[in-house]
Amino acid sequence: MSKFDIPWKTLADMAPDGLFIVDADGQVQYANAAALALLDLTAPEGASAGDWLADLGDMGRHLLLKTIEEKGHVRLYLPDAEQRYLFFKAESLKGTAGTLCRVRRDHEVEASEIIAITAHELRIPMTSIMGYAKMMLTIGAESLSDMQKQFLETIDRNVKRLNSDLLMVQDMTRIDRDRVKLAFAPKSPLNVTTQVLEELETLVEEKGHHVTLDLSDALPAVRADAERFRQILYILLDNALKYTPAGGEISVSGYVTDGMVQIDVTDNGLGILPDEQEKIFSKFFRGEDERVRDYPGLGLNLYIARGLARLQGGQLEFKSSAGEGSTFSLTLPAWEH
Repeated sequence: MSKFDIPWKTLADMAPDGLFIVDADGQVQYANAAALALLDLTAPEGASAGDWLADLGDMGRHLLLKTIEEKGHVRLYLPDAEQRYLFFKAESLKGTAGTLCRVRRDHEVEASEIIAITAHELRIPMTSIMGYAKMMLTIGAESLSDMQKQFLETIDRNVKRLNSDLLMVQDMTRIDRDRVKLAFAPKSPLNVTTQVLEELETLVEEKGHHVTLDLSDALPAVRADAERFRQILYILLDNALKYTPAGGEISVSGYVTDGMVQIDVTDNGLGILPDEQEKIFSKFFRGEDERVRDYPGLGLNLYIARGLARLQGGQLEFKSSAGEGSTFSLTLPAWEH
């Protein structure tokens, strides 16, 4: 044997990512050292995939077996394991009827957990600063000079903005870690959209927009979490209002398609440049247009909106032409009686 004739199992055991092979009969024929360490399992020795994965618990085993069957990928959370967050992918093994399974640490979710902890810790002193600034503006207002009041109002305004940003970061990390709590109920698209427009009434008036609401009472209720449904619509309408020049046209319309309710938010605003469209749902992305940069933000709104839509069994897509406007289409399941 030449020095290059290294057995494939030796190479696989040197790999940093976990690998294991499931044959056509569902037996685990091989698992490398990284897979055993990440999953905290012993060598499979030809056991069935269901038996070998049993120690991951019913939820973990079910997720992995389904992913193996569908040749897909999934994020795995093992609360009691040393490596709690794993990313798992299954694919057909070329030339055979078997399945090659890969497992690795989910660094993106691990990073999100660190960010979540940091955001939580930062909000504690922020809440205190807001409270004291508000107290000084109310209780001690008579003894403050105009300049002192202005300083305190600036502190209050900016701390509120920072607090809002931290809440957004926390939403991002909850989506990344699948930690969003949802309570599903039938929600009327017309009622929720009307509520959001009332919240945004000041912005509508400031910019002199004309808003058209084309949502029928006959449109089915959607299966959604009330607050998260409202949050998605708020993000879409707030963006449309902000990024449409004064006196613009904004419309909200609704349709039923294949058991889903589709809500379109259309504007005749700035639109999205072609080379920016593929990034529009990315974390922390903001367009280069100076008119976009006029409004402060972290570039998380659309990432959060799409994540919340998907967690509720829906989707968020868009069509846009630079300089002509955009249509964002939210689809959610219709409520089944």
